[in-house]
Amino acid sequence: MGEIGYAVRVMPPVADDEQLIRGTLRRLIDAGYGVIITTGGVGAEEKDLTVEAVLGLGGGAAVVDVTHYVPGEHRHTKRSVRLACASNSGTLLITLPGPNEEVRLCLRVLQELLPRGASPGEIAEALGQALRRFMRSKLRGEEE
Repeated sequence: MGEIGYAVRVMPPVADDEQLIRGTLRRLIDAGYGVIITTGGVGAEEKDLTVEAVLGLGGGAAVVDVTHYVPGEHRHTKRSVRLACASNSGTLLITLPGPNEEVRLCLRVLQELLPRGASPGEIAEALGQALRRFMRSKLRGEEE
């Protein structure tokens, strides 16, 4: 993100607790951060609560499904891996998956979209499309 002019600050991890995540995001919003990008906590397991925390901040969010699961099968308790993008009090919130390869892919997408002033809906959809393509190519054993 620094390559496109953003001052980047890396924050320490936050525990898998929806109220703690929401409170941390609220403090960063109140501190005046223009963009907050989270990594991890968007999966289909019970512990994955980042999207719920963003939704709990109010103001609406664009949410897209990346992959689908049957709740109760394996470790999945939710029907999908989801990403959210929202504008809250002048701050753009973007949730990304945790794996490094997926984060790098999403950051490339964001480097194209953020300078154009893309809306939260456009950002969420573009990230979802990029990740779905990536997952399909991975399942087929192709290089991205």
